Amino acid sequence: MNVKIMIAGLVGTLAILASRAGLATPPPPPPMGILRGPAALCATHYGFRLAEGEQARQYMAEYWVVSAPGLEMGIRSDLPGLEGPKDRVTNAGLGPGERQRVREYPGNAYRGWVYAFPLREGTSLRIASDQFAGTDADLPLLRRVLVGAPRDALCRSSG
Repeated sequence: MNVKIMIAGLVGTLAILASRAGLATPPPPPPMGILRGPAALCATHYGFRLAEGEQARQYMAEYWVVSAPGLEMGIRSDLPGLEGPKDRVTNAGLGPGERQRVREYPGNAYRGWVYAFPLREGTSLRIASDQFAGTDADLPLLRRVLVGAPRDALCRSSG
């Protein structure tokens, strides 16, 4: 996959993270759609049950940003795996994957973490948030992202 496409995909999430830090960055593009909880968010390769008070904004077919007070998390499933220094992780529902610190843009400070779990044909499911600590404290939120049979059951029941 082209590096420019990968970078462009992350710029939206990073711009959101940077804007939360009060940095002067251009705003992300307007969303293609908005989904408000309680509802099932059903992308092609993943699902997420939105709770009451949460909303998801769609920026591309496979890119959603879930938000609520104290929560801002980007989820994509159309990017390759992580590059550069990373740690291996395992998540019961998502399987083996990797995590990496996220640098804010513009600037160079670390803000949050991105997790990547392989899907198919060289793509990965990426979940990024500045609320992530890079520890087991991230697991409850990561477990809410569903793939495979749990995703299918969620999306069948909401259809």
